[in-house]
Amino acid sequence: ITNINLGNLYQKLKNYEKAIYHSQKSLSIHKTCEGFYNLGCAYRDTGCFDLAISNYCEAIKLNAKDGKAFKALMELVLQVGYWKKFQNEFINYINLNNHKTEIHFYSIYNIIYTFIIGDLKTAKIELKKLNSYFSYGILPDIHEKKDRVFLRAYYELMCRMLDYNYNNSLKINNNCEKIFHLGESHSLAFANCSIKLKDKLFQVKPLITFGLKAWHLSQNTQNRFKSIFTQRLKSIPDNSKVMISIGEIDCRENEGIIYNHIETGQSIEKIVEITITGYINFVKELIDQKNLDAYFFSVPAPVFEAKRADQNSKLNNQKLRAQVVKKFNETLQQKVRSISSKFIDTYSLTLNKDGFSNNKFHIDGIHLKPNILESIQDKIK
Repeated sequence: ITNINLGNLYQKLKNYEKAIYHSQKSLSIHKTCEGFYNLGCAYRDTGCFDLAISNYCEAIKLNAKDGKAFKALMELVLQVGYWKKFQNEFINYINLNNHKTEIHFYSIYNIIYTFIIGDLKTAKIELKKLNSYFSYGILPDIHEKKDRVFLRAYYELMCRMLDYNYNNSLKINNNCEKIFHLGESHSLAFANCSIKLKDKLFQVKPLITFGLKAWHLSQNTQNRFKSIFTQRLKSIPDNSKVMISIGEIDCRENEGIIYNHIETGQSIEKIVEITITGYINFVKELIDQKNLDAYFFSVPAPVFEAKRADQNSKLNNQKLRAQVVKKFNETLQQKVRSISSKFIDTYSLTLNKDGFSNNKFHIDGIHLKPNILESIQDKIK
């Protein structure tokens, strides 16, 4: 077994010390694109982001046609706050190497970045470039299913959010104090919106970690989601207010709690208890270090998909998801209050009598509209 294969193996086993050792040993013998990429991933997962970026860049230098390292680099720098620093290099790279696939990732990431900083005009222009491409049912250039799902999901989400903000004439006030919003895609829901707390105006600033689950934060071992979330939280000024939206992905039918329940036979109640206890204990330690005033958002009631209810199995899966969301929120509320933080109950605001969304506050099948802030701001004190 070669060192590069051993590095890959230990990376999958989350033994990052050995993954780094074997990747470095491989590179000392022969410098390869894959070796630098693997070393970059190991450093990323352990929170050594500057080293991760450096190794991704070395991989790109060796093989400019291999888009894997370039995609990983773009995703990382966006999440850790370096996008503007690298943006021109990304554009030059795409133009020089005629990367038709990577340009779509660049566009999506740049839309998210400009949306986060409140440059809605640029975000809208970038989005229009993608309209014709996404009008096709299947994305012809994207071979990996997870990449197709990611691109389409964020394209559709940003379309809805930008349309909503334009239609409702969002007024961005950059002069007021910030309240930071940590989480996965749900952290984008209130980007740059204003919220009044005790007669003081705050502007919501998202700090996104793609694909983040409560489960990731509950683990004793390190992982890339945990590392990025930690860096994002530590970047927040001491004594700030933070909103935290994590858990919706854990409650999906094909992920997290339900998948674990089906595969292992462990009860949903037990899985929820273990996941949330680990998640809250981990976050508590971080927020205490910075004296942050934390507000944990519940998972919204799930949207019922009538088209999928034609099949009994799909209907049962949706019902199971609704039960998991209910249990998740009950346990989350209990744990949040046990650490003297605030629990923001979006679940009750979005709930109908059947355990699903009342469709008053959802902008799509998953995410919330900014207008729910009007209903919850009195609860954030």
